[in-house]
Amino acid sequence: MATIAICVVFVPIFLLKGTSKYLFSPLSMSVILSLCASFILSFTLVPVLFKLLLKKYLEKTRARAQRPRHPGPTEPQPFYCDPLWL
Repeated sequence: MATIAICVVFVPIFLLKGTSKYLFSPLSMSVILSLCASFILSFTLVPVLFKLLLKKYLEKTRARAQRPRHPGPTEPQPFYCDPLWL
């Protein structure tokens, strides 16, 4: 939404006349095109690169999450009993 708002702000520059139109319209066109390109890349290329670059890390964390955990002791161990009842 913010990208569209910024692009809309630069559109009135194309309505200028004279020397100012020739000076500022290429600048506004480059800003609009670069913002649109970054918007498209942020929704297409970035998620793909994220998945490719972090594939090993994601597999490792999934394997760690699926690993069975050792249950904790339900009763105190014998060497803990004496100090606890002093």
